[in-house]
Amino acid sequence: NNTEAAIRREQAQQETQPAFKLEVTVRPIEPRGKLIGFASVNFGGVIVDDFRIFDGEKGMFVANPSKA
Repeated sequence: NNTEAAIRREQAQQETQPAFKLEVTVRPIEPRGKLIGFASVNFGGVIVDDFRIFDGEKGMFVANPSKA
């Protein structure tokens, strides 16, 4: 039946779409020791700033923001 097929297509499409839009912005800087940049993440409208990006001995890694 066409209605059931349409419902299944809609359900399959919803399952493949993310629950929210995720955007990442990276801002490289002149290296300060192992610190090489900062990043912001937009979780569907909720923005978290100042993730720190480091170049460590085993490769790059991201540290959580820390506000004092």
